[in-house]
Amino acid sequence: TRSGASWTQQAKLTAGDGAVEDYFGRSVSISGETALVGAYQDDDNGFSSGSAYVFTRSGASWTQQAKLTAGDGAATDYFGSSVGLSGDTALIGAYYDDDNGTNSGGAYVFTRSGASWTQQAKLVAGDGAAYDYFGSSVGLSGDTALVGAYGDDDKGSNSGSAYVFTRSGASWTQQAKLVAGDGAVTDYFGISVALSGDTALVGAIWDDDKVLSSGSAYVFTRTGAVWGQQAKLTASGGGEDDNFGSSVALSGDTALVGARLDDGLDALGGRAVDQGSAYVFKLTEVVNLTLDYQYGGLTQAVQIAKVGTYASLPTVTRPVHSFLGWYRTPTNTLEDTLNHVDNRIYATNVVETGLTTLYARWSSFTSTQTTPLSIPVSALAPHYPGDISQATSAEIEAYAGGAAANALYKVWELVVLGLDPNNPAAAPSKILAYLTHDGSGRILVNKIPGAGLPGLMTYKQWGKQSLSDPSWSDLGAQGTAIEAETGFRFFKVTGE
Repeated sequence: TRSGASWTQQAKLTAGDGAVEDYFGRSVSISGETALVGAYQDDDNGFSSGSAYVFTRSGASWTQQAKLTAGDGAATDYFGSSVGLSGDTALIGAYYDDDNGTNSGGAYVFTRSGASWTQQAKLVAGDGAAYDYFGSSVGLSGDTALVGAYGDDDKGSNSGSAYVFTRSGASWTQQAKLVAGDGAVTDYFGISVALSGDTALVGAIWDDDKVLSSGSAYVFTRTGAVWGQQAKLTASGGGEDDNFGSSVALSGDTALVGARLDDGLDALGGRAVDQGSAYVFKLTEVVNLTLDYQYGGLTQAVQIAKVGTYASLPTVTRPVHSFLGWYRTPTNTLEDTLNHVDNRIYATNVVETGLTTLYARWSSFTSTQTTPLSIPVSALAPHYPGDISQATSAEIEAYAGGAAANALYKVWELVVLGLDPNNPAAAPSKILAYLTHDGSGRILVNKIPGAGLPGLMTYKQWGKQSLSDPSWSDLGAQGTAIEAETGFRFFKVTGE
């Protein structure tokens, strides 16, 4: 027990009828003045049928109140392999029970009236099957039970699952089946579970997000009767075979996750193999934001801490435009301008919970990464399928793909193959430049620097076109060298 910051051993609990290889203490749970201890290889109902013991505290003294066994217990059921306790209700797993097939598993609910305990229900999975190991882990919170089945195969062999049951009166019904959104073969999701109110925490010790069997844990929350995955937790420095998620605990907005095979350091700083560790996670309320890039219809969903600033907002890039920042509105109104309203969101601004969409703003044109060279459109006439010198700005923009040549920026975004800015008539041989139309009858030839085109450009349509073949055809990845030939060829960008 704790007094201030000091903990002292108050008692040692043992079974009144304990025997060799009962494995009393395999699982434990506590609620108020009551403790529940599993002895999964006790032999009351047959070899290793299992049992669980209830102890109560009066003052500083603990006494055994009851011994619980399954009403239909049988040899090697391993009743007591997992236990949960909430008030006057106990939940006990028997993951080798055979009701739905060999080792399909089961879980038993007991309730207390006064000092007497009786079995209220036996829980089994609605779709249980052999070797699901339902009951390998259990969690209990009020009238809700959570039961793990790490051998379930919904997402592949031994991917695992967990089942939620709720009680109405004395009747229990299955409310939901939980599986990992990215579950995979042998993740063992459900090897450990914890429940606190409307939040469930489920371990998956052999998940491979970091490296092989580094492990993970999943958080699910309930709204009404609907459960959804809220988060996936992994160790910041997770390593191979750490088995993060081997044990889990949950209380309010704090989660504790064990990594039983994590390697630590000994007293001399050397590697301590399989020393083990545990990680604490704290729930942080977040605000869901939509970032509107304001070009190409691109948006991005992000989450930021509800209490904090906008320092984590990303900086985005776009070819031939400079990113000006994130703003509350797409553009300033005349009233904003007259009143000198600054709609920009700065990294130091406190998060506004009612603000759900932010808008990117861009410079109309920038030559930050290029050296533009302006030439008359007539200079390109021999290389355009038609006489470009006779084309109107609208026709050029339509040819370039419309949306990519937004009139707001007056940009003809067309990537050109092989243009030599100093000799536009020369036959092309490689990517050297791209063109933008300034909206006044002239073309800006933007020379590509040695580093190549801006790395974050997403080419939605690569293609080539020549005078002899006016149709677009695929040409390959950025930077692909091409042979020289008569006629002009270019890459068209329909969206950056």
